[in-house]
Amino acid sequence: MAINTDGSTRFMNKTMLKAVGYHREEVLNKDYLKHFVPLRQRNMVQNIFSRLQKNNSPTQNENIVLTKEGKELLVRWYGKQIYNESGDFHYLIGVGIDVTEQKAKEKKIEMFHIKEREWNNLISMEQEMVLSLISEKDFTSKLRRVLEFISKIIPHDGSDISLLENNQLRVIAIHGYKEPS
Repeated sequence: MAINTDGSTRFMNKTMLKAVGYHREEVLNKDYLKHFVPLRQRNMVQNIFSRLQKNNSPTQNENIVLTKEGKELLVRWYGKQIYNESGDFHYLIGVGIDVTEQKAKEKKIEMFHIKEREWNNLISMEQEMVLSLISEKDFTSKLRRVLEFISKIIPHDGSDISLLENNQLRVIAIHGYKEPS
């Protein structure tokens, strides 16, 4: 991919053309920002272009590239300035790698690790609860302990365990608010 100093598309290789769904004649001399960068990222990409025009250092960045159908591809760019014979900035050249699927997989892996940590915490809490219940002597204390652990797993203001005996509802364990008098 090559972009002129005015931001127009100078060149796009076959691989990029296929990825974005255009023919070469549809992209040549078109404003790259307006045709291929979503509005929400145009300032960022314009700032990258401006910085590259001012200094002679390569760049690596990621931004969204829009296809002809409006699909968004996340592309990692490696870019460099090209100068003419008199040493003036001539155009930018970049090699882009579509990292859309890679980033989606990384996000899934990250979510898996988050869920794994949640499950490990839950298992640890369960083990702690079992050991704690063994140490409690009476049934009501065991139930209060269960309510404490439930509040760690599912945060809430208060809870109770009630027992129905002889058509009478009796609260036997409370956590998070005062016991009735």
